[in-house]
Amino acid sequence: MQSESLPRQFTPVMERILYEIAQEGGEDEVGPGPQTQDLWAVLLRDGQDLAVQAREYLSTAEEIDESDLDEEDWRILEAAAGVIVTKDAAGEVRVQAHDSEADLAAAWTAVMSELSPEEPGAPTVVSPEESDDNPT
Repeated sequence: MQSESLPRQFTPVMERILYEIAQEGGEDEVGPGPQTQDLWAVLLRDGQDLAVQAREYLSTAEEIDESDLDEEDWRILEAAAGVIVTKDAAGEVRVQAHDSEADLAAAWTAVMSELSPEEPGAPTVVSPEESDDNPT
């Protein structure tokens, strides 16, 4: 049986960059609002594409120097199936990378369930491998 991978964390500088990218929108987004307890979350897929977007952002962000970033951040991001960006009511941003589509989908489903606990059958996200559009 395959072991479940843990979500990977980023340094604050990379979290800031990914937060800026997430504000432009992602595959799915929830909140903020009264039903979500003023929490906000965005699902972004494809770490390699996100790394390209992060580098593009860096080329225009005068307040961030690329040397402020850790090489491990780039390795984590480029290997990720995607990331989940959250912002709580206090303004704290958190970004977690997930190595597989299945882990990413499970984590996003957990976020959606947490943000909509009173709604039976909260939305479920499936990985592309599990979708009906991708027969195996």
